[in-house]
Amino acid sequence: MKKILKLIPLLAVMLVSLAVPMHGHALDFGDFAGDSDWGDSRDSDDDRDSDSRSDRNSKRRSKRDKNTSHSSSSSAGTDADPKASAVFLLVITALSVALYGGMSKYSKMRRRRRAQNRAVKQNNDRQQKAALRNIGSFTREDPSFSAEDFRKKLAWLYVEFQRAWQAKDLTPVRHYLTDAYYSQMDAQLDVYRKNNQTNHVDNIKVISTEISGWNKEGGQYTIIARITARITDYVTDDTTGSIVRGSNAKEKILTYEWTLARTSDVTTSRSAGTTEQTCPHCGAVLTLNRSGVCDYCGAVVISGSFDWAVRNIKGISQKTL
Repeated sequence: MKKILKLIPLLAVMLVSLAVPMHGHALDFGDFAGDSDWGDSRDSDDDRDSDSRSDRNSKRRSKRDKNTSHSSSSSAGTDADPKASAVFLLVITALSVALYGGMSKYSKMRRRRRAQNRAVKQNNDRQQKAALRNIGSFTREDPSFSAEDFRKKLAWLYVEFQRAWQAKDLTPVRHYLTDAYYSQMDAQLDVYRKNNQTNHVDNIKVISTEISGWNKEGGQYTIIARITARITDYVTDDTTGSIVRGSNAKEKILTYEWTLARTSDVTTSRSAGTTEQTCPHCGAVLTLNRSGVCDYCGAVVISGSFDWAVRNIKGISQKTL
């Protein structure tokens, strides 16, 4: 009987761990939401990691099945005291009811909190978009700015970002990302590097680029744009070459919202064209290492301080063809 009572805290911990879901969020240039289609009406943060969550749930179910099988086979070989068994069942039932009630209350609170956060986020997005100014008026701030050139640059950047993501090396596009966003993306690529996997983004075609508008926040200009592209998105094992997620036969149409930032005391430079940047210190075509240092003069170049840099990318919708 004492042995059975000692097992109760362990069983309680196991029940709690099985009842609390695990969630993960990821955002990268090409791997947004696995094979499931999604759109504006759903919370993007909950959709981007659906495959990994389902894998974890499957593993937990498998583990529970193994534990159940093991405990059943272990108990089958011994005869339990009827009174002790009855007490044990009563205790487990009481614990289960208490845990279910607690988890149910926690789940409701969690859903309510997420709904509140989502409402706040949507309200902030609406306010931000309402404050956006027409891109045509930006030439008053920057006479050399060309909306057409900017759209071409966005399309070019999208392709370059995807190539760098597949190569698991963001160095070639380092200067087109803010420092914070570069660190975030590179940390996500570390998962692929450590797992010896590659996220392939093939058959890239940018369908459209639209500039939603611009705004000035403190000492920075921000431009928000939407990019719609068609890609083939899948993950392979680097050792075997086998596909571990996604499909190389299904194309997807994805729409993204990009936020780009630049310091307000900088104007457009036409010296290097649309797809190149020049170092503000030495004037050489810019090539940065992982530390954000110009390879030619060794000066530290802060992204966004001399040209537009991507500050955030948000998935808007995905459709599998």
